[in-house]
Amino acid sequence: MPAMKCPRCQAVSPRDAITCWACGIRLHRRAADPRAAAFRPEAMRYFSTSTSAVEHHRAWLDGLVLLITILFGALLAYFIADVLPETFTPGSVANGAGMERLLQRGPLAWLWPRVEVRAPRPVGAAQEIGGVVAQVVDPRVTPAEGGRQASAGHQFLTVTAVIDNQSTQAFTFGLSDWRVRDASGRARPAEAIRAPGWLSGGTLQPGQSVLGTVTFLIPEGETQPQVTFSPTAARTMLRWNVPTG
Repeated sequence: MPAMKCPRCQAVSPRDAITCWACGIRLHRRAADPRAAAFRPEAMRYFSTSTSAVEHHRAWLDGLVLLITILFGALLAYFIADVLPETFTPGSVANGAGMERLLQRGPLAWLWPRVEVRAPRPVGAAQEIGGVVAQVVDPRVTPAEGGRQASAGHQFLTVTAVIDNQSTQAFTFGLSDWRVRDASGRARPAEAIRAPGWLSGGTLQPGQSVLGTVTFLIPEGETQPQVTFSPTAARTMLRWNVPTG
């Protein structure tokens, strides 16, 4: 590499030196070629374009997340300020009216078809859903059922359920369609007892019927449980008041 001579002390410095090694003054260097400053490799051009696209994409995602957050907040505020006070009024939990109103006018009801909640009937009454007749009879309360002992502070409520398909289409049901609601409003699923005579699930063809036992675990001393039958496909809830006192 050619050397550079200092204009003050005439000392010889390397070509790429910025200052003179002897006297320390700044060495004059030839101006850089303007074409070199304007040079832009193809890889750099593509990199800059990609960065701009990523920033634009992130801004779009941030806007979408902000919109969803605002909608969720408005929905939650409506539920707390409007639905809850009118749904769970004093006494509505005990008789099931609060849950009925919540299912009928909840803030998310527009996302799926409305569930028809029938008025509760006394045990033994037959109720019909689209040609399918259901009935709950013979309730009994025991400390043990199906070889199982009730947990502390609880007892078993067992009923006989009858489902008669008088429609022209097949009807599918399951054990999960049955629930019991206690006086506090808490819903409990049916107990899965795998033994002959206990109801499980299946499909009834037109003209077929089934009779089986359904057992629930309820608080000890509960006197006004309510048994419900809500087949998923029917979008209807049948209810029976089952006094045990």
